[in-house]
Amino acid sequence: MIKLKKLLKESTWANRKFGEPLPTMADYKKAHNEGKLNEKTGGQKTYKSLMKLEKGIKELESSFLKDKRDMQPDRAKNIRKSIFGIQSAWNDIWADFQER
Repeated sequence: MIKLKKLLKESTWANRKFGEPLPTMADYKKAHNEGKLNEKTGGQKTYKSLMKLEKGIKELESSFLKDKRDMQPDRAKNIRKSIFGIQSAWNDIWADFQER
């Protein structure tokens, strides 16, 4: 299974020091306006990351379906609801990516 840590990389902010706040949308806008973001190569990296994320979501769902019968009904319902939320978020991100 793919680790979430591998999927979520801050390639633009790789030199961020320990304790510094995470970048905000304002930071990304500022970096974009200053020309520090390379969208051509970044788009390809983003696409690959999205494909890895989609694969991870499918593996998670598959694993859940195998283990579902051994779970309590309430727990299974909550996990299924969480997986649906992740899938919905991924669909929104994918739609946004395709519009670019």
